[in-house]
Amino acid sequence: MQIELKNDDQVDREILSVIAYEWDFSDKTGNELKIRKRLKRKKLGELPSQRLEMLRSLRHNVECEIKKFDRSEFWLGRHDERFAHIEDFDKERMAEHFKKDYPDVTDGIMEYFIAFSVFTYYLR
Repeated sequence: MQIELKNDDQVDREILSVIAYEWDFSDKTGNELKIRKRLKRKKLGELPSQRLEMLRSLRHNVECEIKKFDRSEFWLGRHDERFAHIEDFDKERMAEHFKKDYPDVTDGIMEYFIAFSVFTYYLR
């Protein structure tokens, strides 16, 4: 069963799915073109430049927090001696924290992106 997203949520999800893999040395122009094509293909409208920059800031801040590992205020401790687990971070509290700094991002998108980020920047 697929969850029905609001148009803004769909736009945010498309943007975040591209910029999640964007690094300082990445081709930001190429990524913006990729996002524009996705939005056009899915009939979601134009790329909102200010929103893109706000989501880039969110991505950067979330990545920096996760890469602190055991120095992060959201670190719960290792759940396994051998393997990293998504439960090593308090994702709900992290989402609440970043929601204060980024109130325009909906709860659903914030929770999705925090979990995705823990997977991408910690588990991989």
